[in-house]
Amino acid sequence: MRLRRAKRVCVLSEALRAHSIDATVFEPFVATELGGTNDAGMQTTDFFVTLQDIGAAGTRTHRLRIAWRGERGRRGRRPVQETVMTEWAACGIASAVLWHYTGLWVWTTADAGEGFDYWVKGAFDCLEWK
Repeated sequence: MRLRRAKRVCVLSEALRAHSIDATVFEPFVATELGGTNDAGMQTTDFFVTLQDIGAAGTRTHRLRIAWRGERGRRGRRPVQETVMTEWAACGIASAVLWHYTGLWVWTTADAGEGFDYWVKGAFDCLEWK
């Protein structure tokens, strides 16, 4: 499998729109948890992403910049508990990184009791993603 994205910048809104679920709901949580401001400009955060057996055998680490528009950040007080804020931000980042590097997308949520949270789909059979 080839890497889907060779570029080192992942535009958050673009990556989140690629999924079958409405992953764009995660964007304000990602922007807020990464310390973004509410101005209209483009903001970025750099990550180091380690890929194992993705695109080629072995483990590699890449530097990835996630970019988003500041006005997408949450305004006012937290609408949910802090742990939920963090979890939804993590889901947004994971969704963006998954699509950016593999071309896979979150297809749907798992049912209660299935032992994982999301079904992931791509050019081949569905995989479970925790």
